[in-house]
Amino acid sequence: MGRQIRNAFGSKDYAREELVAEMGSAFLCAALGIVPSVRHADYLGSWLEVLREDNRAIFRAASQASKAADWLLTRHEEAKASRLEGAGTGAGPHLAQEEWRAAA
Repeated sequence: MGRQIRNAFGSKDYAREELVAEMGSAFLCAALGIVPSVRHADYLGSWLEVLREDNRAIFRAASQASKAADWLLTRHEEAKASRLEGAGTGAGPHLAQEEWRAAA
Protein backbone atom coordinates (compact mmCIF):
# COMPACT_ATOMS: atom_id res chain seq x y z
CA MET A 1 0.00 0.00 0.00
CA GLY A 2 3.09 2.17 -0.10
CA ARG A 3 2.91 3.60 3.40
CA GLN A 4 6.01 4.15 5.49
CA ILE A 5 5.37 3.58 9.17
CA ARG A 6 7.61 5.72 11.35
CA ASN A 7 5.31 6.37 14.27
CA ALA A 8 6.09 5.40 17.84
CA PHE A 9 3.88 2.95 19.68
CA GLY A 10 1.22 4.86 21.58
CA SER A 11 1.19 7.86 19.24
CA LYS A 12 -1.98 8.98 17.49
CA ASP A 13 -0.53 8.11 14.09
CA TYR A 14 0.33 4.63 15.35
CA ALA A 15 -3.23 4.25 16.65
CA ARG A 16 -4.58 5.26 13.22
CA GLU A 17 -2.46 2.59 11.54
CA GLU A 18 -3.56 0.01 14.09
CA LEU A 19 -7.19 0.87 13.44
CA VAL A 20 -6.66 0.32 9.71
CA ALA A 21 -4.89 -2.98 10.41
CA GLU A 22 -7.61 -4.25 12.76
CA MET A 23 -10.38 -3.29 10.36
CA GLY A 24 -8.50 -4.95 7.51
CA SER A 25 -8.11 -8.06 9.62
CA ALA A 26 -11.85 -8.10 10.30
CA PHE A 27 -12.63 -7.69 6.58
CA LEU A 28 -10.25 -10.53 5.66
CA CYS A 29 -11.62 -12.85 8.35
CA ALA A 30 -15.15 -12.23 7.12
CA ALA A 31 -14.20 -12.80 3.47
CA LEU A 32 -12.27 -15.99 4.21
CA GLY A 33 -14.67 -17.44 6.80
CA ILE A 34 -12.18 -17.21 9.65
CA VAL A 35 -13.48 -16.81 13.20
CA PRO A 36 -11.10 -14.27 14.77
CA SER A 37 -9.80 -14.30 18.31
CA VAL A 38 -8.54 -10.75 18.74
CA ARG A 39 -7.68 -8.66 21.81
CA HIS A 40 -9.13 -5.29 20.83
CA ALA A 41 -9.14 -3.99 24.41
CA ASP A 42 -5.40 -3.32 24.23
CA TYR A 43 -5.97 -0.70 21.53
CA LEU A 44 -9.33 0.79 22.45
CA GLY A 45 -7.94 3.75 24.40
CA SER A 46 -5.76 4.91 21.52
CA TRP A 47 -8.50 4.38 18.96
CA LEU A 48 -11.05 6.29 21.02
CA GLU A 49 -8.71 9.27 21.30
CA VAL A 50 -8.22 9.33 17.53
CA LEU A 51 -11.94 8.90 16.82
CA ARG A 52 -12.93 11.65 19.28
CA GLU A 53 -10.56 14.12 17.64
CA ASP A 54 -11.46 13.28 14.04
CA ASN A 55 -15.03 12.35 13.14
CA ARG A 56 -13.91 11.17 9.67
CA ALA A 57 -11.10 8.90 10.93
CA ILE A 58 -13.29 5.79 10.95
CA PHE A 59 -14.23 6.33 7.30
CA ARG A 60 -10.63 6.87 6.21
CA ALA A 61 -9.52 3.81 8.18
CA ALA A 62 -12.30 1.69 6.66
CA SER A 63 -11.37 2.85 3.16
CA GLN A 64 -7.67 2.08 3.64
CA ALA A 65 -8.47 -1.27 5.26
CA SER A 66 -10.82 -2.20 2.44
CA LYS A 67 -8.18 -1.40 -0.19
CA ALA A 68 -5.57 -3.46 1.66
CA ALA A 69 -7.97 -6.38 2.15
CA ASP A 70 -8.98 -6.31 -1.53
CA TRP A 71 -5.30 -6.32 -2.56
CA LEU A 72 -4.57 -9.30 -0.30
CA LEU A 73 -7.67 -11.21 -1.42
CA THR A 74 -6.66 -10.70 -5.06
CA ARG A 75 -3.19 -12.13 -4.32
CA HIS A 76 -4.86 -15.03 -2.47
CA GLU A 77 -7.10 -15.82 -5.44
CA GLU A 78 -4.13 -15.60 -7.83
CA ALA A 79 -2.15 -18.02 -5.65
CA LYS A 80 -5.09 -20.45 -5.51
CA ALA A 81 -5.48 -20.32 -9.28
CA SER A 82 -1.75 -20.86 -9.74
CA ARG A 83 -1.80 -23.89 -7.43
CA LEU A 84 -4.79 -25.35 -9.26
CA GLU A 85 -3.08 -24.88 -12.64
CA GLY A 86 0.10 -26.51 -11.37
CA ALA A 87 -1.60 -29.40 -9.54
CA GLY A 88 -0.97 -32.68 -11.23
CA THR A 89 1.86 -31.38 -13.40
CA GLY A 90 4.62 -31.97 -10.88
CA ALA A 91 5.43 -28.27 -11.00
CA GLY A 92 7.38 -27.90 -7.75
CA PRO A 93 5.76 -25.44 -5.36
CA HIS A 94 2.50 -25.64 -7.30
CA LEU A 95 1.91 -29.22 -6.22
CA ALA A 96 -1.33 -29.86 -4.43
CA GLN A 97 -0.76 -30.45 -0.71
CA GLU A 98 -1.57 -34.17 -0.98
CA GLU A 99 0.87 -34.62 -3.87
CA TRP A 100 3.57 -32.75 -1.96
CA ARG A 101 3.15 -35.03 1.05
CA ALA A 102 3.26 -38.12 -1.14
CA ALA A 103 6.42 -36.89 -2.83
CA ALA A 104 8.16 -36.15 0.49
